[in-house]
Amino acid sequence: RSTYYFKGVYDEPASYNDYVKFRDSIRVEGVFQEVFYFSIPPQIYESVVKMVSYISQEDSHEVKLVLEKPFGVDETSATHLFHVIGERFHEDQVYLIDHYLGKKSVRSILSMRHNNRVLNLILRGQEIDNIQISAMEPFGVENRLGYFDKVGTFRDMLQSHLLQVLALITMSIPISRDAYSFRQEKEAILSTLYFQPEADNVCLGQYEGYCAEDPDKCNLSTATFGAVKAFINRDTWHKTPLLMRSGKFIGESKKTYITIELKKFNFQSDDIPANKIVFELSPHEKIHIKLVNESFGTSRITEMVNSDDLGYASESGLGDHGLLLYEAFQGNQMFFLSFNEIIASWRFMDRVIDFVQEKLPERYAQHSDGPTGQHNLVAPYNIDWYDL
Repeated sequence: RSTYYFKGVYDEPASYNDYVKFRDSIRVEGVFQEVFYFSIPPQIYESVVKMVSYISQEDSHEVKLVLEKPFGVDETSATHLFHVIGERFHEDQVYLIDHYLGKKSVRSILSMRHNNRVLNLILRGQEIDNIQISAMEPFGVENRLGYFDKVGTFRDMLQSHLLQVLALITMSIPISRDAYSFRQEKEAILSTLYFQPEADNVCLGQYEGYCAEDPDKCNLSTATFGAVKAFINRDTWHKTPLLMRSGKFIGESKKTYITIELKKFNFQSDDIPANKIVFELSPHEKIHIKLVNESFGTSRITEMVNSDDLGYASESGLGDHGLLLYEAFQGNQMFFLSFNEIIASWRFMDRVIDFVQEKLPERYAQHSDGPTGQHNLVAPYNIDWYDL
């Protein structure tokens, strides 16, 4: 195995012609697969796709495109990108990466739901009072200011990573574990998400000192913290609040977790805590089941299950991206996104972003719990944000 470096210009046809000559000079006999990995700014995707299509037309070998997010900046641009690629490549050739789907702990959500009837009987809208998804980081944007200042946390985290996790928790489990069925069920959820444009259904924050990192390029309206309340427009889910939040410079350690709070019996008083299922994705990979135990008039939480490891061991030993790239070479699209999912996610997030367009984010101290406005999202339900 060898590694080569070829230098060219993104939108210059001569560079691609030179690349073809270079590729053919190192090509060996046998099955040949060519994978183009798009780790480039999204605004030049279209030019590169067209050039790759041009040089691929005259050869019969297998060609694949592996694309990093973001896929556009809104529903319109994502739809345009879909048409640009769809006119030139078959869907089976396109692999859209969300690296959260390369995490073994995230994949385990699907595996546990697929194999455990008890969990699926609980994870239904009729049984759930609310779902909270939190992804908190104890550091700032660091050397990603140029990118982050253009997208903010709603486009960077919520539109992709957290909506994918939400779909995994709330989707129907297909009988067949194939890529088409899996992605179709996720799309069914994402396409029915809706946001009510009210002030208490969304919160924006920006950590103090954000602009000090690069005052000339800083945008005072960029949200480094975002929280949103969503609902699923289905009979069994439509009154269940789905709460998502993500922020930078929150707390002292990285925390990513899903909290599922179950409904209480009608005869239970308000001061008795609800039962909870918590999928902890980081800092540890565990599932916690917290049940109320009452004795002599006093209620306390009993942690019935605290697994050693929510994730499963990866035989490949590869990281999140490495595993996804390996699966792309293998032709396994199970944990890659479909364009229909992406467009549905943008359709939901566009409504949120349009609503907060003129709203400045609330400032919050570094390593704090974040902006106080986030608590307005949970206040109507007499609940609090759960904290690991």
